[in-house]
Amino acid sequence: MSRMKKRLKKAIKGVLKPLLPVMVIALLLGLLMVGIYSLTGLLDWVPSYEAPVVGAVAPSRVVFGVSFLVGLVVAGSYYLYRINKERAHDHWGRYSTWAKSTLLGTASAIVVTGVLAIGYAANMLEFPVVVLGAALTWPTVVGAVLLAYRRSSRSDSLKESLATAYVLTKGLESRTLSIIIGLLVAVGGGLIVDVLGSLYTEGWPLWPSVLCASLLWIVVTLFTYNRYEKTTVERANLTIIDLNSPESRDGRELVLKNTSGRTVPLAESLIQDTDLSLYRPDFDYQLKPGQYGSLEIADEFSLEPNDEAIELPLGYDLKQGGETPAIYTPNNEVHHLQWTEEAAAVIDRESTKHVDEVTDTDRTTATARTKPLSESGVDPTPQD
Repeated sequence: MSRMKKRLKKAIKGVLKPLLPVMVIALLLGLLMVGIYSLTGLLDWVPSYEAPVVGAVAPSRVVFGVSFLVGLVVAGSYYLYRINKERAHDHWGRYSTWAKSTLLGTASAIVVTGVLAIGYAANMLEFPVVVLGAALTWPTVVGAVLLAYRRSSRSDSLKESLATAYVLTKGLESRTLSIIIGLLVAVGGGLIVDVLGSLYTEGWPLWPSVLCASLLWIVVTLFTYNRYEKTTVERANLTIIDLNSPESRDGRELVLKNTSGRTVPLAESLIQDTDLSLYRPDFDYQLKPGQYGSLEIADEFSLEPNDEAIELPLGYDLKQGGETPAIYTPNNEVHHLQWTEEAAAVIDRESTKHVDEVTDTDRTTATARTKPLSESGVDPTPQD
């Protein structure tokens, strides 16, 4: 009997010990918010709530209950994150930047909508405000996350860093960025139509504003996407001449040659492997016509052609890989790397696509080099 009591006590202690801090934080937050609302007079703005079984609930209890639940969710989420920190980081790192931004944007929109819905249920907000909050939160958060992942720490100012991030995002996430811009313009346009309609027409209905916003979103999104596609230049004038495996360190070394008659600026560029994982090598040079450049890549950098795709309805498919690595430059160019037969033979590359007949005759031209990707301080980010 005593053993059973000890086991039961241990089990209860094991459950209550991690939950106690969460409950205490939620309780303190609830009491704190009630105190703030009482001292500032905001408690008079909170209406009583009619519960189905309990009946009327006083404003102070409404504030305490909502604050307690918020504290419970926040503290509980933080506790779960702490005990699963490594797993969470590993799992999160496997998502593409697009998936990360979409998940964060959706989660933020749900939270904002929930908070505004509480205000609507308490008769403090109108329903259009709830819809507007959700419509603005998603594109704002998604756009901010995409730009944050594309920012460069080597830029002299925040403006230059964001400008570089914007250009790279245009090339990598043109569809998503077009949808974001279209949605923001649509929300602004719908608000303008609603304000003007309310000024000049008494009892202006909501549906004309929603209809105008919807049409504006479609038009602006298509226009922006087509513009991005026209301004993005795809080139095939960087050729992989050689592929080495240095004995003194891990990873491999790509030797590139600029086979065009124009200089290729590579500073701040991103490189994508054939698994669509994105890397930021420490490019700090430009390749002049005929010049060679050296790029050190990690062992996990995929070079072999990858034709995997997910089948979608109506005969479409979503590519999960590419034929050859590609370099995205801040001047809105995409350089699909070409291969010589000698370099392709190193990895037994059998594809006949992206093959360039370049004679590697003269390397007296200066060869620019980058640091290894493992030393560049940026982890590979999977991309869709």
